[in-house]
Amino acid sequence: MAILKKEDQPYKRREIDISGPDGNVFVLMAYARNYANQIWGEETTEEIELDRALVEAHRELYNEEYKVASNMGKHITNQMMESDYEHALQVFDHYFGSFVDLIR
Repeated sequence: MAILKKEDQPYKRREIDISGPDGNVFVLMAYARNYANQIWGEETTEEIELDRALVEAHRELYNEEYKVASNMGKHITNQMMESDYEHALQVFDHYFGSFVDLIR
């Protein structure tokens, strides 16, 4: 899982400091919905600039899962709620670790 300390960052990407208010699981689920909405072309409330090549790779990687889920944002947040906080972080990282570093 890509949870790094600030001083261990190998390069600059979007980051979420989970030691502060953005680490609240409900805030993380809002990020997950926004990222999913942008990646899979669903309605989004906030435009977040994502690398287009990575977006295309994600669409291809999760194509089968997307066909089954009617809404990837809801699908991902439902997975995040299946267990505890660490599980929610793992699910978030699974889907968005290519775009986002979670920082403690």
